[in-house]
Amino acid sequence: MQKKKKDSPLKNALIVSCFVCAAGSFGAFFHWLQNMLSYEKDSVSYLIVPTAWPYIIPLYILAACVLFAALIKWLDKKGYTPPEDMRSTFHGKTLIFPAAMWVIGALEIIGGIVTLAGISPTDDKPMLVLIGLLAIASGLCFAPTCTSSKRRFSPGLVCVFMAFPILLFCAWLIYSYKTYSTLPEIWVYAIEVIGVCVCIFAFFFNAGYPADRAKPRRSMFFSMLGTFFCFMMLADSRSAGLQIILLVSGVMLLAENWMIVSNSLSSEDRKKLEKKNAASEKAPAPEDSAPDGNESVLSPGGETENAPTLEFFDNDMKQ
Repeated sequence: MQKKKKDSPLKNALIVSCFVCAAGSFGAFFHWLQNMLSYEKDSVSYLIVPTAWPYIIPLYILAACVLFAALIKWLDKKGYTPPEDMRSTFHGKTLIFPAAMWVIGALEIIGGIVTLAGISPTDDKPMLVLIGLLAIASGLCFAPTCTSSKRRFSPGLVCVFMAFPILLFCAWLIYSYKTYSTLPEIWVYAIEVIGVCVCIFAFFFNAGYPADRAKPRRSMFFSMLGTFFCFMMLADSRSAGLQIILLVSGVMLLAENWMIVSNSLSSEDRKKLEKKNAASEKAPAPEDSAPDGNESVLSPGGETENAPTLEFFDNDMKQ
């Protein structure tokens, strides 16, 4: 009789990440086909060709949302409970994990530097400068955020760290509106605007962990959907720096979702933890003892001295 293989949170995180990456890759391919087949070369310019892609893409996005919700439901049915505190979520169990987070942050910094270096006179320079600087700040703060369980930084400071990606995509949303709002075709920039808004929600819900306002399932759903849109938007044409920022931001959301799923507790582990906590509450607290029935206290001069206890007075009364 074969033994049943033990389920693992790391395995669940790997499965979820593979589904998200596959959905995002197909989304990028479909969006690329939409961009290729929706225009027809004329003798003078490009003409818009009516196709079914403006209907196929929204249906595919809806199918991706259903898939991500089903993955969360699948984890719930397996009895896994996602963590709701910062210390048990943002930590690495191996030496490879912190190094990988620093690599991801370094790539985000490179994207910001390339964006600043590639600004042309015809671009919206103030917004691109702001996006580049916020990308550099997000890259610098990503690894400290993911390793915050080592108690190097306070939760308030981690909240500040996690605010930079939110500000980054808020600036990107303004940049997208100023750049594409004059175009007559809505679908040309609709994917980018929706995707940027989803990324704002994803980083916002993930920032709830250091603020003790965590909503794990919302964080998981919007992190998966944000990664999906980041990969999907790579099919559009934009500067190299913005493409790097977009790709790395999707990987950042994927890594944060990985941490939430991989640190989830199974029903068995949760019962063991509850029993351990109950046993520690029932156990009597250890009594502090001092020699000769006296307790050591701090005198006003900074030196320790023995203070009489109640037992000392009892013995004195008996004598």
